[in-house]
Amino acid sequence: MTDCFPQAGFILLCYNLRMTKKSAFTLIELLIVIAIVGILAAIILVNTEESKKNGLDSAIIESLTQIKNAAELQFNQAYTYDDICDGSGNLNTTTNLAAKDFERVRDYVNQRNGTIVCRDTALGYVVASSLNKGGCWCVDYEGHSEKFNLSATQTSCGDVLTAGTIVCP
Repeated sequence: MTDCFPQAGFILLCYNLRMTKKSAFTLIELLIVIAIVGILAAIILVNTEESKKNGLDSAIIESLTQIKNAAELQFNQAYTYDDICDGSGNLNTTTNLAAKDFERVRDYVNQRNGTIVCRDTALGYVVASSLNKGGCWCVDYEGHSEKFNLSATQTSCGDVLTAGTIVCP
């Protein structure tokens, strides 16, 4: 049913007096949309966590490359690798020529959930760090730079790099 009213003598304004159906979402439609959004959010969250671990591990690997470079500079000046590590199996951050570099890299790796282990002799060194996605990354005086995995009985990179070891496993 339509009613029209004259306006200014020539124009008719017409109004539809029929009841129009109001459109709205049902409860089931809203629950389905919420479930889909929840599933997508969970997928994105899992992928984001993996990407974060990959990024942290890449930073650790690059840091160990910097340790390798600093150790070679130390050797070129002192003609020995004997002072790369301290007596506790950590990087020597106090008494060698690369101490400041070692300290900076050690702190950087620690902030990324890595733990550095160091072994040295006068003839060589090996440095490894734990990785966020499992295993350890290793660099040594021979130029090796590689990942190794822990066995079921080993809990840290230091379990693999025993005293006297100066190459990556």
